[in-house]
Amino acid sequence: MAADGAKRHDRTNFFKYVTLDGLGHITSHLSRQWSSPITFNDPFDSQFDCGFSFSFEAFSEAFLNAIEEMVFGEKEPKGVAQHPLFHQIMIARGNRTKRTRNAFCECFQPVISGTIPNLKRSQAIASQVWATYLNNLRILCLTEDPANLLMWSHYANQHTGAMIRLRCIRDRDSVLLAALPVHYTDCAPYIGTQDEWICHLTGQKEIDYDSHFRKLITSKSTRWAYEKEWRVINFKRPGDNGLLMHDTFWPEEIEAIYFGCRANDSKVSDILKAMHPELKHVELFRAKKRQWEFEIDYEKMG
Repeated sequence: MAADGAKRHDRTNFFKYVTLDGLGHITSHLSRQWSSPITFNDPFDSQFDCGFSFSFEAFSEAFLNAIEEMVFGEKEPKGVAQHPLFHQIMIARGNRTKRTRNAFCECFQPVISGTIPNLKRSQAIASQVWATYLNNLRILCLTEDPANLLMWSHYANQHTGAMIRLRCIRDRDSVLLAALPVHYTDCAPYIGTQDEWICHLTGQKEIDYDSHFRKLITSKSTRWAYEKEWRVINFKRPGDNGLLMHDTFWPEEIEAIYFGCRANDSKVSDILKAMHPELKHVELFRAKKRQWEFEIDYEKMG
């Protein structure tokens, strides 16, 4: 899940709303900031324990039915031969013509009785792994919306900041190519479905924690859907302290800068004077309120 530059979308541009102080650091040092999810303004964002979408009682019955199907079904089960339960199931399958289904249920009753304790232990382990994973995450947040009034207010300091237009460079190892869209939902994400956990506990297939953790990181309440957010996922480097991480980027990734309609002229001038020499190609715009409409227009500067 690291920001490895792998192409995962067909977008050509993303946008990032920033304060003028943040912009000054980016454009003078060619350095961008990655944040720990712990710092996000939404306390629900990525801040989940690893829960299940099913009840333990329902799981026990489904678990028994699944094992019975593995023993008596026509399809040969596939799994890890060394897995204790899978090994036991395959032995029972080899002897299935010698046992009735009632005898099978009696044989596997201790396994079924231990289902919920095993599942709870698995949940505890998953939550512990997730907590460690979350602590090491560093996220670059982007958007596909270049004229969002709420984004200007929330992330560009009430329109006194700026917005950066970023280009996804295909012939460079740009982390922007690895951006993932945020999924907006009314339901909190879970770690695995009932069938996935049955396969995990019976040794047929391990839980894909990486995939499920990615889902946790890229799921937000529908109330945030207006942000149209994308995220690049990375991890803190050895020796990094604190909840923020900085790294350099290709100058060509910045195509344009749009200053807010309330941006201070003196501060804008200072930022432009201190801008890194390799950013001379960057186009500059100023936001203007559109008369009689709740919209923003951008006028080219200079």
